Amino acid sequence: MTCFLLIKNNWQPFLKIISIANLLYCCLTIGIVVYYYHTLTILGVAYFLVEIVIVFGLVFVELKTVSK
Repeated sequence: MTCFLLIKNNWQPFLKIISIANLLYCCLTIGIVVYYYHTLTILGVAYFLVEIVIVFGLVFVELKTVSK
């Protein structure tokens, strides 16, 4: 939100950094789900998988926006 409110010009590098951070978050979440898979319920695994899919979709939109 800070980038949106304060940066009106040359916002592309900031959006790229945010998308990379989101991608790293997805990788970290996948790693944690794999590590704790034996203690998670099916509902817990489903929640994290849906979250990962949504964030990957967001990363795709962010990177597509930056490349325009």
